[in-house]
Amino acid sequence: MDERQLSIEDKELFASIFRLEGGTRHDIGWKNFLKAMGHIGFSIGPCGKTGGSGREFIAPPDMGNRRMRLDNPHGPRDGTLRSRDQNELGKRLNAHFDLEDYVAAMPVEA
Repeated sequence: MDERQLSIEDKELFASIFRLEGGTRHDIGWKNFLKAMGHIGFSIGPCGKTGGSGREFIAPPDMGNRRMRLDNPHGPRDGTLRSRDQNELGKRLNAHFDLEDYVAAMPVEA
């Protein structure tokens, strides 16, 4: 792993998704999730030819440049990742990137 550090806000976001340290979940904005993923080295871009709600996440090189596609929560969720969404998201992020252990090991900015 390189010298990346989590901001306090990013640590709280990932703590909600993965329930790190026994924390509770809180609603997360999609844009905040995208920003946090970028901060830990993921490249994020449109997915497919239409440029719809799909986003492709490409892991940083130290995670093997693996890829995953996610859709922006829309409809009644209107860009918000709620508890159920986070449960599924955490499972997918771990299946593709083993992300829980990765962010749990990252230092937090002072």
